[in-house]
Amino acid sequence: MKKIPQNILFLIGCVVIVLAVVVVFGVFSTSTPLSRQAIHIHDDTSLRLSNPNGLLKISEMKPNSMTWFWYPDPDRFKDRDAYEKFLLIRLPDYLGGTVNDASAFRAYSALDPSSHCIIKYWPEEGRRRIEDSCGGNMYEPVGGHVMQIYGNPVLVSKNFALPYLELSSDENGYLYVEPPIFTEYKNGVIGIGRAITQQEIDVTSKFIAAREKQITEIMDKFPVPEQFSTGHKLTHINDDGFRTKIADYVHPDTKQFAILLYYEYCNCTKTKELLWDEESKSRSQLVEFNGIPIVAIPNSVNYVSDIHDDYTFIFYNNGFKISLHTNQKLDSGLKLVEELLEFVNK
Repeated sequence: MKKIPQNILFLIGCVVIVLAVVVVFGVFSTSTPLSRQAIHIHDDTSLRLSNPNGLLKISEMKPNSMTWFWYPDPDRFKDRDAYEKFLLIRLPDYLGGTVNDASAFRAYSALDPSSHCIIKYWPEEGRRRIEDSCGGNMYEPVGGHVMQIYGNPVLVSKNFALPYLELSSDENGYLYVEPPIFTEYKNGVIGIGRAITQQEIDVTSKFIAAREKQITEIMDKFPVPEQFSTGHKLTHINDDGFRTKIADYVHPDTKQFAILLYYEYCNCTKTKELLWDEESKSRSQLVEFNGIPIVAIPNSVNYVSDIHDDYTFIFYNNGFKISLHTNQKLDSGLKLVEELLEFVNK
């Protein structure tokens, strides 16, 4: 009987071992190839989701807001892994947050690459950035690059950013995650970070600067009346943040309260249902003028006589949110609103 050469036996043995390893890993590996996957929101009761499975539609999240979601295993409720938690941001309206597609959103790993604490988006005027409350690290929301960092991140890179997920949407408006490549120069590495070029940072910075300049120019063109028929005259205009100004009107009779006109550019409008849902308070009324819905909110109420006065009127017009704070009762206050609309729309 012919003997098989030792080198052939050795080669066969190596092949058998390799095949055994492949089989073992194939059987016991829990990871499956990532595919396009709808975003599920299970933990945010403030979102009014129409889908009972927690799928998120574009229309169900307001501009300049945030939530968290889990990826790629959104239905894993026990022993959740912080490495699977992601921060979802709908950008402010002036940065494209009103666009009705996935470009209005950003999704970043919620795990700070330096401190490994959970990060959060702050929507307040003058802040509007991503922050890590543990270490004080700050990130820009449009591109995710670092604005300020403390500690020693694992990824040593001059241009440092948060790992992210690419988003898309379908014909029904549901948001999806596209399959990521979690490497340093692609989607980044969770808990470590993402390396980006200076050119990417410059593009984002120029985009933001251009939008801010555009908003400033639009705000400066808002037609502010010099006075109202009540005798109130414009005294000064103050800035109340980047996109909001306050015009102050004073009456020669010092016993008369001032009228305040707040106007904020949002490049948006609201249906009467949504306006009422967002702005109405106790004893508010919803009225319309030339098809424009207006919420009238009494600032003081006499519950004995049921007389309301000192009204605030909130409405949207030409991309602006407008609030008129008056010392007028409902009918006379609505005449001021009519006067204002005729002035700004002429």
